[in-house]
Amino acid sequence: MERPRLLYAGQFRSKDRTAGALAELFGTLVSAETVAAMTARAAPGTRTFLRELQAVLDHHARSGGEDSWCWAEQAADALRTMKGSMRRSPTTAR
Repeated sequence: MERPRLLYAGQFRSKDRTAGALAELFGTLVSAETVAAMTARAAPGTRTFLRELQAVLDHHARSGGEDSWCWAEQAADALRTMKGSMRRSPTTAR
C-alpha cells in the first residue's frame, strides 16, 4: 500500500483537502495532522521510488515502439515536473 498512498498523498493539494479526499476514499475520518504525519513518513521513500520509476520510463523510451514511446515520454515529463516540485519542498505537506 506504500506506493499508492505515497502517490495519493503527493498530489498537489492542501492537507485539509487531502484529508477530505482520503476520508471519502476510505470511508473514515482523516485529519489534516494525519495527512501531515503520513507525508512526513512517506517522504524518505520517494527518492527510491522515483529512481525506480525513472528506470522503467527510460527502458520503455529506449526499447518500446512508437506507441510505447508516447506514454513513456508523457510520464517522464510528469515525473520531471514532480521532481522539480519536490526539490522546493520535499517533506512539507501543503
